Amino acid sequence: MKKITKILFILGVFLLSISCSNNDNDELSVSSFNPPSWIIGTWLDKTEPEWAQVGGYKFTSDNIIDLNADGVEILNYKEGLQMGIDSGLTTIEEIITSNSYEIRIKTGGVTNPILKFRKGDANTIVFESINIVLTKQ
Repeated sequence: MKKITKILFILGVFLLSISCSNNDNDELSVSSFNPPSWIIGTWLDKTEPEWAQVGGYKFTSDNIIDLNADGVEILNYKEGLQMGIDSGLTTIEEIITSNSYEIRIKTGGVTNPILKFRKGDANTIVFESINIVLTKQ
């Protein structure tokens, strides 16, 4: 069930990103990713049996990469959204605190997915969007 939820979530991101039109009244936000230092690295779901793991994320200083359960790249957010960012149609809004990182991707004034992560212990974060604990690799 968790895999299906994640796949639908990712599919929704891209469908909304390419289907919305620009609106001159939109307020533009930051157009890049700047994850906080505490989240930089690769994080995978290791709490479920292998067949039910939803994968995870790799955070770099300027990007977010969605990974499958084997740690293989599924979606490179920076590359996938670059055309929309370059045209001013897509913007990235980040809310960063000492223990949370939230990303809002806006296309044509519509907030698509909200990715929200909360710092756990030294080796875990919680992907609050679907309530999954991810472990640092």
